[in-house]
Amino acid sequence: MKKIFALFLAALMLFSVTASAEDSDYLKWRKRFINLSADELQSAAQALVSVFSFDDIVTLKSNIDRILFEMDDFQQVVVPEGIYTVGKEIPAGDWQIISVSGEQSTVAYFEKLNEYKTSYDETGYYWWDRVCNYPDNEVKSIHLELREGMYIRVSLAPVVFSTYTGPSFTFN
Repeated sequence: MKKIFALFLAALMLFSVTASAEDSDYLKWRKRFINLSADELQSAAQALVSVFSFDDIVTLKSNIDRILFEMDDFQQVVVPEGIYTVGKEIPAGDWQIISVSGEQSTVAYFEKLNEYKTSYDETGYYWWDRVCNYPDNEVKSIHLELREGMYIRVSLAPVVFSTYTGPSFTFN
């Protein structure tokens, strides 16, 4: 029964069938999904792999990433190597940036592209730093407040952009 539910849920996401929050069927399926244990979710994921093609699963993942990216309370996206314009390819705002697991990357933030549009122009503002995410050792992330019209260059390995929520401590 759980496999059938997982396949039905995946098919809903895969084919972009949406329902409003007021829809009782949507609430019923959401409640059933939220109450699954980690083992049940793992079983559902394995059922997806056995039923859907690689391309179907990639499409499903893309749809889920898009939905997560649009949510107000959580935003995260993997950004591959390349140069991006803030405000076009990457939204302006506060971002926490870290490498994908097991990798080291460099992130450059600058004002102007060079004449070949392959790197920064030395006459404008330029800043860079290293980020890494080694599970058994060093983890280093950066916080950047991106302004529209600036550029970001990701080198060496993809990075994960997530919304910045500030320091993770509280005062008593």
